[in-house]
Amino acid sequence: MTFATEVKNEIAKSGISSRCCAVSEIYGILLVCTTFSHTYIKIATENKEIAKRIPVLFRKAFNLQVSPNKFGNKFVFELDNPYEISKIFLELGYDHKYYINFNLNRNNLENECCENSFFKGLFLMTGTVASPEKKCHLEISTTHKILSREIMALMLDSYLAPKESVRKSSNVIYFKDSTAVTDFLTKISASNASMKIMDAKAQKEIINRVNRQVNCETANLSKTIDTSIKQINLINSAVLKNSMEIFPENLHRTISLRSNNPELSLKELAEIHNPVLTKSALNHRIRKILQIAERNL
Repeated sequence: MTFATEVKNEIAKSGISSRCCAVSEIYGILLVCTTFSHTYIKIATENKEIAKRIPVLFRKAFNLQVSPNKFGNKFVFELDNPYEISKIFLELGYDHKYYINFNLNRNNLENECCENSFFKGLFLMTGTVASPEKKCHLEISTTHKILSREIMALMLDSYLAPKESVRKSSNVIYFKDSTAVTDFLTKISASNASMKIMDAKAQKEIINRVNRQVNCETANLSKTIDTSIKQINLINSAVLKNSMEIFPENLHRTISLRSNNPELSLKELAEIHNPVLTKSALNHRIRKILQIAERNL
């Protein structure tokens, strides 16, 4: 099951609080369904939960009984009864003409709950959302440009911030920001899906922070080892050319520690030095050792 299907199932199983919300939701479905005309309505879906919800919406919104026919993996609702279609048009505020004006009738969306229900209907029909593991992306689409612009305006009025693009014959409204995606999902009764995206975002941020820290520590370790190897090579070259006697005896332990622990920083070397030294004191000793080595090459 895809994440988008999981989200739609969650929405389809959510409650229908009032008749006005049922009207708003079915309005969203009808505006982007397969066919919505004055003589014929066709709604097709492959989602079983959506197919269960649609009859409930029709009954609550219009007091009409509808049931799907099964064609392969699709559930198809078809209405061609003039009385039923006229009843739907009248309820939605449309004239029963030979064409439909796809301007959005905001009289069907008077309350915030109705707006959210309308968005539900749109998403159930044409919505998709990327899984939490991927980059955030949620979109809905329509073939009607005017409708797309008016949905955009409605979303902006609802404090959402969508973007719009054209893909072939479809007008696509989409969100890519994780906060915008989760806000929209919460509005359309997909709170569990919203939480999953927020959890995934938090996990990604933790992983990225750990990776940055590891990369930083790896870079610092690499730098420490490179510096240590140069120091050890310089000391060894001086010893081979002369002898260990060129170094004062009180520096021999420091030379031995540096040679045997190239991966340790000055602070770490100072802590295991016997006697224990401060980082500054150890740094002073190593500078003195290198000066002697350079003079004797």
